[in-house]
Amino acid sequence: MCSVGIGRAYRARAAGFFALITASPLQDDARRGLFEARTEAMFDTLRSLGLESVAHLWPYGRLAKRREDPKAVIEKSRGLALSRCAIHILPICVSIVIISISTIHIYLGRTLPGSIASIAVNVALLQGAAKMQELLIVGSTTAVVMHVLRHELVSGDGVPFGLLGGGFQFSGLGYFWAPEFWGAMLHTPLTFRRKATLAGTLLVAGLIAVAAGPSCAILLVPREQTGKAGGGTFYLPGTNDMLWSTDFTSVMAPFDDFCFWPNASSYATCPSGGYADLWSTFGMAGLARNKPAELDWTAAQLSGSDTKIAMRNSLTDWTRLTNFAQIELATRGVGCQTSAVGVHGPTTVMLARLMNDWFDAVLQIPYSPSWPSKSEYKYWDTRVIKVASRVPVVRVACSDAQNLSSVNSNVQFPVLPAYTCPTGTQGVQLLEINQAPSSRVRTTWVRPMPLGPDNNPTSAALLLEAPWDQQSSSRAVLGCSIDTRWAEADANFDGNDAWSTTNDQCSNYWTHFCPSKGPSWSPITLSSQWLQLLTPFTVPVDPGQPNVTTLENILTNAGIGKGLGLDATRTDTELWNYVNVTSGLNMTISVERILALLVADGLSRYGTSLVYGLDDSGVIEANWTNRGGWNRTKTYAKNLVNGRGQLLFPPTGDFVTQEAKVEITGYVFMATAFTDYLAIAILCLHLAIALAHTLILMVQGTSSGCWDTISELFTLLVNSPPAPIALRNTCAGIRSLKTYSKITTIRAMAPESDGAIAHVVLCFDEDERATTFRMSELPGRPRSPYQFESKSPEPAASFRSRIFEPSLHSVDDQVSILRSIRDDASVAFATKKLVIEVGRKYGDVGRRRSTGG
Repeated sequence: MCSVGIGRAYRARAAGFFALITASPLQDDARRGLFEARTEAMFDTLRSLGLESVAHLWPYGRLAKRREDPKAVIEKSRGLALSRCAIHILPICVSIVIISISTIHIYLGRTLPGSIASIAVNVALLQGAAKMQELLIVGSTTAVVMHVLRHELVSGDGVPFGLLGGGFQFSGLGYFWAPEFWGAMLHTPLTFRRKATLAGTLLVAGLIAVAAGPSCAILLVPREQTGKAGGGTFYLPGTNDMLWSTDFTSVMAPFDDFCFWPNASSYATCPSGGYADLWSTFGMAGLARNKPAELDWTAAQLSGSDTKIAMRNSLTDWTRLTNFAQIELATRGVGCQTSAVGVHGPTTVMLARLMNDWFDAVLQIPYSPSWPSKSEYKYWDTRVIKVASRVPVVRVACSDAQNLSSVNSNVQFPVLPAYTCPTGTQGVQLLEINQAPSSRVRTTWVRPMPLGPDNNPTSAALLLEAPWDQQSSSRAVLGCSIDTRWAEADANFDGNDAWSTTNDQCSNYWTHFCPSKGPSWSPITLSSQWLQLLTPFTVPVDPGQPNVTTLENILTNAGIGKGLGLDATRTDTELWNYVNVTSGLNMTISVERILALLVADGLSRYGTSLVYGLDDSGVIEANWTNRGGWNRTKTYAKNLVNGRGQLLFPPTGDFVTQEAKVEITGYVFMATAFTDYLAIAILCLHLAIALAHTLILMVQGTSSGCWDTISELFTLLVNSPPAPIALRNTCAGIRSLKTYSKITTIRAMAPESDGAIAHVVLCFDEDERATTFRMSELPGRPRSPYQFESKSPEPAASFRSRIFEPSLHSVDDQVSILRSIRDDASVAFATKKLVIEVGRKYGDVGRRRSTGG
């Protein structure tokens, strides 16, 4: 079979060679014409791309001529029209690629990939590529502008003299406030439609030319951004009323049995699970004794008050809620009140599991060297998984120290308005007060009470007693009001730390507590049972020691009340307040900080027992499944990375649905800012114009490649007659705007004899009308409809002395004069016929054919 195929191919080739050597002269002419047609098409393609010099250096036969042959002004050929649109192909393709990579979001990694490790070098190379695309867009836009101007010169009403060079000047902004542009627009006699067409074309082209470079650089140079890299839906067992209960006295999430044990603070799911961390944080070397900058009211360098406290349980690592659950704290003195923002424990646990599974799934994605893929996600700079949730926000306000005797039970408590900062105090008669003397700091939770003229409720209240003064049988006490809310916020986890970002920010108050009216902030009423679980009694090391709560241990370790009674001239109350004002060692504010962090920490752990997989002994299960069920779908890993589709099957019973998303930071092609979309709009505008220009040329089939360069336009001007009327007194410069408004057109000059060559010239309307008036006085010609009068006939006479007067024609004659006729396809590009119609308005209706020049 192979030999038969080779034989057939050999016979076919031999037959083609025999036909070639026996071709007739007519066939030779046809082949020569076809070759020249293809040659000219190649030449026009190179010319449109700005590579005309290549045509002169073509090694396999010259594409350009050694001498100047006659040329057609307008040619009817879709092939030529398509070749002259070649300038649009490359910028269109590159713009489509740039827009595509900016809209589909391509992640590159924490650095730019490639053989060059330097980010600066890679960015410089991309900026160079953006500059090349800018030049291509400017060249493409120039082709459109030249087409419009050429059409108006040849087939339209003409172009104002000031816009004649607009095709070479529109890319500079200076052209649009130059006298050429304004003179052409303000004084030209063209219709509004013609002026709008010319001005709109130049303005839009100028906008594209100026904005193309920055637009390409914005989209082509990747920036370090944060974008979505996965996510999915997960479920929390329970109801909204249980997971975010607003009244702990009626509805509260269940607690594990060990939360009631003496060592309950050893378990992360219990309200007191943060005791060990708070005790060490506010130790003798901690915030209370080493004065932070924000506590000094007289300091000038108040840079901020945000403090993040790690919420972890270092006593039993295996029950740790997360590695670090951060509680953001704002302190009174910089802000108007002390406040803290916690996390939602059940949500944080689920986010931690999803983040670990996401990273494992990303590691399994194969790397693609030819195209960026999701395998690049593993090279993140920062990563975070977040979900819209509700988190606890706490604010605490304590009164100044008060001297309370053993027979007095009236204590001042700060008033906490619902939506503003604390305003004053109000005395409350306490029934829970313990009048037995004590040598240590003692705390007592008191019932929530309405305070202020609006009866603003509080979530809880605390009475703090300093050690008693034995001589006066009194002690310094503080009344602290506590307000807690569930606030809408984003719960975040980055693989190590968990934190929350509330949706409402109070930048002018430096506080996290910014409640808004509506359901987004829900007040919480804390029950006495939960407060007891928050501050349980600790197991004394020595059986002879008194039982103290975890809060009292934290306050004592923080040095609260230390130093009182050392000055016999002042009472403990005076010493407390004296230190508060003069030294900045504010024990009242330290108490507020401790209480805010303690309550926020306890509320952050609320409901975690619903999702932690603990058995009755308190040992975490090996598979780390939550109690509501961690039933993954078959496409769990794929959906988690893609950020769509179902991740888990809903658990049995009641559940709450939440939607998580993973975001990573790195270098990425992604349109996010307004400038990105503005750059895309600029590129799309150029795309629309270039495609419309190509479509118009292909539908009409006529095109022209004349006067695309300054040299060619200058040659046309040199070969055209002078304009002694329109350009009078302009040889040394132009000072009048009206000069730029003179209308110019391109007309054909008929040959003086049958053997002569016709050519085209640039004419001014004023000089053409003057010549027509003089021509109408010749014998045998009708009088011209134009009425032109001149006080000095010399310019017209000198203009008439040239031999081209009978050759000038109006716009009505241009279609047949400047369009070549294709008589035979084989010689279409070789002969270029030009039909010239002479003086149809003046009685000469005969037609002559000659080659065009």
